[in-house]
Amino acid sequence: MEKMKKMLAVLSAVLCMGTAAGCSLEKQTAKPEQSSDAAEYAAANTETPEAEMLSNVNAEQENAVISAEKTGAELSKADLNTEWGSDAAEIRFSEDKIDCTADGVTVTDTAVRITKGGDYVLSGSRDHTAVIVDLADQKEKVHLVLNGLSLKTSESAPITVIQADKTVITLADGTSNVLCDARAASTDESVPFACIASNDDLTINGSGALSVESKAGTGIQSSDDLKIAGGTVTVSAGKHGLRGNDSVLLHDGTLDMSADGDGIKSTNAEKEGKGWILAEGGTVTVHAQQDGMDAASSLEITGGTLDITAGSGAPETVQSEDSPFGGGFSFGRGKQDTQTDTEQSSSGSSKGIKAEAAVAVSGGTVTISASDDAVHTNGDAVFSGDAVLTAASGDDGIHADASLTFAGGDICISKSNEGIEAAVITMSGGSVRVTAADDGVNASDGSGGGMGFSRNGTGTLTISGGYLYVNAVGDGLDSNGDIVMTGGTAVVCGPTSDFNGPLDSGDNNNTITVTGGTLIAVGSTGMMETPEENYLASSELQAAAGTLIVVTDDGGKVLAALKTPKQAQGIVVSADGMNDGYHIYTGGSYQGDLNADGFGTGGSYSGGKEIASGSGGGGFGGFGGGRPGGFGGGRPGGSSGNNPPEGFTPPEGFDGNTPPEGFTPPEGFDGKTPPADMPAQDGSGGKDARGKGRKQQEQNAQERSAE
Repeated sequence: MEKMKKMLAVLSAVLCMGTAAGCSLEKQTAKPEQSSDAAEYAAANTETPEAEMLSNVNAEQENAVISAEKTGAELSKADLNTEWGSDAAEIRFSEDKIDCTADGVTVTDTAVRITKGGDYVLSGSRDHTAVIVDLADQKEKVHLVLNGLSLKTSESAPITVIQADKTVITLADGTSNVLCDARAASTDESVPFACIASNDDLTINGSGALSVESKAGTGIQSSDDLKIAGGTVTVSAGKHGLRGNDSVLLHDGTLDMSADGDGIKSTNAEKEGKGWILAEGGTVTVHAQQDGMDAASSLEITGGTLDITAGSGAPETVQSEDSPFGGGFSFGRGKQDTQTDTEQSSSGSSKGIKAEAAVAVSGGTVTISASDDAVHTNGDAVFSGDAVLTAASGDDGIHADASLTFAGGDICISKSNEGIEAAVITMSGGSVRVTAADDGVNASDGSGGGMGFSRNGTGTLTISGGYLYVNAVGDGLDSNGDIVMTGGTAVVCGPTSDFNGPLDSGDNNNTITVTGGTLIAVGSTGMMETPEENYLASSELQAAAGTLIVVTDDGGKVLAALKTPKQAQGIVVSADGMNDGYHIYTGGSYQGDLNADGFGTGGSYSGGKEIASGSGGGGFGGFGGGRPGGFGGGRPGGSSGNNPPEGFTPPEGFDGNTPPEGFTPPEGFDGKTPPADMPAQDGSGGKDARGKGRKQQEQNAQERSAE
């Protein structure tokens, strides 16, 4: 369990979780009075309606640290026990009868009731019969061994645990077992509706196989902790696949599930250290119409292989939500997804993995295809260790409302609207590759918006190590605050549209600072920003897709080589904090290794055409640093590219985000270059251009107030 303790220590460093207002499932300790087994099941297995639980997921959480002792993540001897003694009670099912004379077992035509702890071996086949565990002593454990069992019911769950300290279900080696809940959909959310339903801790282990089918409900559900420690389990569910109210632990085994709701779900947001999901081993395949994995508090992956499809999966082509003109002119900043869990559920949230408080991935191999965000948390996210994540999404690749940290791992976002988004983004290690229809990396707290002009929120992007590659239709690296680079490698293949830029910092005296590492950013120059110093930039690149671009120092050492995947007008480069001696070439012959992104360093180079050379801080024809000015490098006069030009009037009925029905862009506007009559800046660029933009913003605000 040392590995598990280390895993939990990672979360303790980044999470703050605790008690929140809400409700929880309460164990039923009183014996029901109904004589009917089905009625007894319904009465004894009551829970707070799921809709009410979901409404509490976003309740404020504070003052708690995850630890192995608090979470119950440790596997006990009982959880791992797959053996049974010679004195185990045997229960044999057939359509003619049920054989069992053991003490603590009561048999009727429709149910087998177990009231005493111990080992029970279940075999045979029968319809319209349920197994009910209701121990007289709630401190006892029960061990159910499925030894070739097939039960199908249409009146209740095939296996129900009303009361026990813990129930362990072992899938006997070499056996196939089938449980089917054929009940129709129920509108009564106060009754747990699952093929295997437990009010207490539930563990599944062993090396046999189990098929679970719930026509309209959840496949396997525990009102406390749910642990999968072994076996080959196939789940088909009309609602959720696995649901553990307090927690879900995936330790080992093979899971293959299809669910009309969430694939794997935890729900308890009110108790400290509860509501988490941990995947540390096994092979898991999820096809969920809603979220693949949904944790009420934290979700952590430390091992195993997970393949998750959420909703209909990532679309074949992702269109930027910001632009009705194909990724050029923007009607709004990237969508900051801050919906509550209830709102997401009612709108059919289909995220790959989602957690309220935090996501931490430090190991394992994870593949995600999601209609919505691939990875989403309303708190913090951390990627570290040897984690491997490959994700394709119809919205954000990875989204965190608070902070997002890359300290290790191999991350590839092959398809997304916005690739990476969080208020604070920090990269100190690992490898991250992003392909985005809008911004590649967006550091934003989500407080901007409106016509793509107002972006005065906050955000911070810091790169101190690792490898980052971005291929973006929108901004490549975008921060509502500062961009700081002190180490690592950042390769940015930015937009071809002049209404976005490879590098873009905020408008509140924010800057791009590069003091170390290697930065190469290519793309359009209309909104290209440059660092304050230690760089060379040129608007004369004019490279077609597939062109080799090479940067050397004065001695001919190759600092960076890039085969651009698309056309690029301009370039910004910085290497090792150098302030002089850069040379930029195109074409020629490069003797060195290019990685899968077309990037490399070292080797030798000859025969190219020199585009620019000189000391750091030059380029863009007098732009001198910061933001460029003027069209053909330009933002609209007085706007800094964020506030509208003076006198600008939006179309009637425009809400600041989406164009009104029937809206037509200005004549001659192609979505990439500005209309001919749109005013340009004076070309001074740099901080002066930003200052001019801020003064204009203040003047516009004063005029609006006066009106």
